[in-house]
Amino acid sequence: MQTLGYWKLRLAALSVLLAALVAGIAGTVEARNTGPPDTTPATSNLASFQVQVRDFSFSPNTLTTVANDPVTITVTNSGPAAHTFTIAGVADSGSIAAGQTRNVQFTPTRAGDLTFFCTIHGQAVMSGRISVMNPATNPVQPSQQQPAQPPVQQPAPPAPRPQVVMQPPSTGDAGLLTIEAE
Repeated sequence: MQTLGYWKLRLAALSVLLAALVAGIAGTVEARNTGPPDTTPATSNLASFQVQVRDFSFSPNTLTTVANDPVTITVTNSGPAAHTFTIAGVADSGSIAAGQTRNVQFTPTRAGDLTFFCTIHGQAVMSGRISVMNPATNPVQPSQQQPAQPPVQQPAPPAPRPQVVMQPPSTGDAGLLTIEAE
């Protein structure tokens, strides 16, 4: 029984250390908290989402937006434990206490997927995805198409190597082969 208590103590100490490490890393990401929700009318270029955090999940956990359009995500913590809404290198809500709401604002600059997660509980446990589309592929805003990028030139293939012809040995050369390049 004493061994079980020892391992529980070690696991608790490791959990505290891991939480401190994650909190330290989270502190290096710039946060843009705007407090209560904005009451100004939304424009057609502003994507606005409502996300609830509860226990170990985000709801919804998949969002879609368009590159170069400002995004506001209102995050409400409906669970009993503190959480964050973090996109590494893009936005961080900071710790959101139980029952609290924070706004996260950012503007995605290119198409692709962004992963949001809770830094307190870790990306492997608690995460979601934002799909960012090119304005050209968004059927709602065809007038905002950007010019196509020129194709990337591929390097030229290497020059073919000269063919080597092997000749059979001739009489009197002690059986040596002669190699001639054409």
